[in-house]
Amino acid sequence: MRVNHVPKIYLTPGNAQHIGSREEQQDAFYFSDFFDAQSIQDNGILAVLADGMGGHDMGKTAASIAIETFVDSYQLSNIQDSVPGRLAKAIDAANQAVAKLGLEVNVDTGCTLIASVVKEGLLYWVGTGDSRIYLWCQGRLVRITSDFTFARNLEKLVAEQYISEEEAMINDQRHYLYSYIGVRDNFRFDVCQKPIFLKQGYKLLLCSDGLFGTLSEAEIAEEMSALPQQAADKLLDKTLRKNIQHQDNVTILIIGC
Repeated sequence: MRVNHVPKIYLTPGNAQHIGSREEQQDAFYFSDFFDAQSIQDNGILAVLADGMGGHDMGKTAASIAIETFVDSYQLSNIQDSVPGRLAKAIDAANQAVAKLGLEVNVDTGCTLIASVVKEGLLYWVGTGDSRIYLWCQGRLVRITSDFTFARNLEKLVAEQYISEEEAMINDQRHYLYSYIGVRDNFRFDVCQKPIFLKQGYKLLLCSDGLFGTLSEAEIAEEMSALPQQAADKLLDKTLRKNIQHQDNVTILIIGC
């Protein structure tokens, strides 16, 4: 009998974070233990990023609660279940926890959340809001998550010829979020059902909008060839050197194969 073995993937992390010009750091992130063999076997390598919504109260608290709830839910879920199923349950639990917080203190609060799992050489992900996950390989940067902004709906209206591209571009609500962690009704998220097989040289980038809102995707791709920690440091430095007036919180997580 022939047994097909999954090739061993060695992963290396990098991260960088800065408050920008804001009064408070409302981004939060989490990496699981890259050296815990049992955890890796059961859960894979988990990376999570949440960005507290600056226009809402208690954004920092919302991001922290979302991360903690998501991680606990995922790691305590049945390891016999599928990874996408476990991710879906975890993001739903995070949403319920933050929505409950808002009700208890009577404030409108929320955050974005993206998470990735690399397990047995396969990449899975889940997300809501407008933080992003990218995959980089051989100089090419590919976004694998979609923003939950009204721009997404406007693009559909353009495709269906209800409005023109120009009308979509000048719509002043195109950057508004319609789903995020903390939504009490009609919560939506994307979860991958078909994982990506990772190969040597691939890099995974999770980032808040403080990065891609300042740097273009081409500018980001230019720095991704470096080792993960060096790439994260270079991206942060490049962002801050733009010296824009209202620089948002910046959080960068990179996992290299």
